[in-house]
Amino acid sequence: MNRVDRVSGLIMGAVIGDCLGMPYIFMKSSQLIKQSSQICWEVSDCGMSSRIMFDALRVIWNRGVQIDGLARAYRASIDKGYEIDCVFAERFGDGQKGASGHGGEYEDMGALCSNHLLIRQIPLVLAGIGWDRETLFRVVESECRLTHGDSESIECAQLYAYCLQGILQGKSRIELWDRLFEAVQSRRMNKVLLNSYYEKPCCDDADYSFASVAFGMAMYHFWHDIPIVSGLRGTILAGGATDINGAAVGAILGAWQGIRAIPGVWRESMLEAHGEGVLLKKALKHGVQICRRSGIGLERHVDMHWRSERRYASGHAGGQKSRSVALGA
Repeated sequence: MNRVDRVSGLIMGAVIGDCLGMPYIFMKSSQLIKQSSQICWEVSDCGMSSRIMFDALRVIWNRGVQIDGLARAYRASIDKGYEIDCVFAERFGDGQKGASGHGGEYEDMGALCSNHLLIRQIPLVLAGIGWDRETLFRVVESECRLTHGDSESIECAQLYAYCLQGILQGKSRIELWDRLFEAVQSRRMNKVLLNSYYEKPCCDDADYSFASVAFGMAMYHFWHDIPIVSGLRGTILAGGATDINGAAVGAILGAWQGIRAIPGVWRESMLEAHGEGVLLKKALKHGVQICRRSGIGLERHVDMHWRSERRYASGHAGGQKSRSVALGA
């Protein structure tokens, strides 16, 4: 399978998973299963995850990987006032909004963007398809710290991005298994990753963060090579944060199985939708072009990222903790 099919499947799968899950957010699994015969498996309007991803792709296409630019794009997405329920994250580690020390214009970003953590990594993966693990993990951590300070969420996003990067690089499932277990650091995330092979996570279980549940759900369907249609239906019927879980599963399975695995009726409905169709077409175009450019312009992307980090550090010296310190640089 060529890389364009995988990239297109990645973006389209995330968007469709988000759309299918939107009407059933935080419904109990038992309730959804009872009503499964009445559920209409048709795509609707794009959710906040999709719109944030669209804006991030546009920013990276125009300016490269700049964390401050992404933060402003996320803030603008929220300020547009979409009629979408944005829920608070389960925790922010240090209990502060904007965990990397951002205040002012980013102060309330954490409450509104936090649950889209995994999907926010997709544009970074496309831009960094040729990055080594250390570079990818540092960029992902920097982006995560806009809204998350806890190590579990950061590591979860890093592993998710690392898996997507491996899929786009054409690695096999067994290679990805070894790759992820070599990268995992904490005992808790090791448990999430290992359990994802044996069983689906309980989406109604409040013991884990939304990101960890979505990650575990995506990896379960990936390990067992479940077709994307069955995977998305099973994910949504599991309840919980159905939009987030659906987007995470759709992205992984879409990247692995390719754009052609997604039913034509779903693809056509999204591409022909008024407003959303235009945004999705642009996102697909930007995603493919960013991915093609990443192998040639790798040094440019990395340089732009670290220049953004240095500007932030110099502009906030003495007042707030710099982003370079947060990255451990």
